[in-house]
Amino acid sequence: MSYDEQDAAMDEFYDQISKELYPEHKEQAIEEFTQEKLKSYYLQNPGVMRPAVEATERPPAKAGGFCCD
Repeated sequence: MSYDEQDAAMDEFYDQISKELYPEHKEQAIEEFTQEKLKSYYLQNPGVMRPAVEATERPPAKAGGFCCD
């Protein structure tokens, strides 16, 4: 898949719409879109954070980086 003239034209079109429709609200629109997508992802994949949570609940490793006697 390569980037061609049609892709460039679409990018230019989206840039122009962005400037015309919501220049002052662009950051807010991006933030809301990101929050909605992340919420949807985490609701569909509730266990995705489990390894990170478990890692923070473990006691720190002993000096030398080896665990468990």
